[in-house]
Amino acid sequence: MAGKAGMRRYDNDFRMTVVDLHLNKGWSLSQLEGEFNIHDTQILNWCKWYKNYGTPFQQTGKVRGRPRKNYSDPSEKIKRLETEVALLKKFNELLLEEEAKRK
Repeated sequence: MAGKAGMRRYDNDFRMTVVDLHLNKGWSLSQLEGEFNIHDTQILNWCKWYKNYGTPFQQTGKVRGRPRKNYSDPSEKIKRLETEVALLKKFNELLLEEEAKRK
């Protein structure tokens, strides 16, 4: 997953260490900022995620990226294709209605 240019990526072990130092060891945000060169709002976000989800990374439940195209189960592919056909039929009906109104 690519971020903006210049963005740093932190692995989960590092995030957990920083969160532990802040929440359990009593390090202040300014101490952590100076020691690890991380902005204080980022540390606060990690702490918030840790308190809410038990992990120092965001757990939104959002599905990211494009939908899968390689389906392992043929019934999934059939269902997707049937949905596409139904959508195209409806679109075609709307186009024909529009064309009829113009004449």
